[in-house]
Amino acid sequence: MTRSPARTDAPVPPELLAEVVAQSSRPVPELLGAFVRLLQDRFGDSLRSVLLYGSCLHGGDPTDGIVDLYAVVSDYRAACPARVLRWFNALLPPNVFYAEVTEGGVTLRAKYAVLSAADFRDGATRWFHSYVWARFAQPARVLYARDADALSLVHGT
Repeated sequence: MTRSPARTDAPVPPELLAEVVAQSSRPVPELLGAFVRLLQDRFGDSLRSVLLYGSCLHGGDPTDGIVDLYAVVSDYRAACPARVLRWFNALLPPNVFYAEVTEGGVTLRAKYAVLSAADFRDGATRWFHSYVWARFAQPARVLYARDADALSLVHGT
């Protein structure tokens, strides 16, 4: 895949970064913790963060539709044991998967995209590909961040 160079090296205004942090830190329905646990089980220590975006976030009801998630992983080799998945994810990220979980007697459905931390950073700052910047030009929430570095990556700080 051809990746476009950075459009600008101008720093992001601190007020905008503060708003991103505030928006992404707002509360989410507790039911979504089931997806975090599922992704932690699947990716283990390679899982850096889980991000929520899309129509279920905007509507506020994760039971009304398919929840949209991003799983940001340390790298594809650590996250994907299958060589073919690693190859496709590196060639044309992100790989997208479907998941169902039952929490509190309610079945939740989600599609989740898997993106390496490096591809997330490049997609949010350098590439002109909609699979990252268009998703996060709208409100999003952090469902899980492994540590301060993972949170800093998500917030762009």
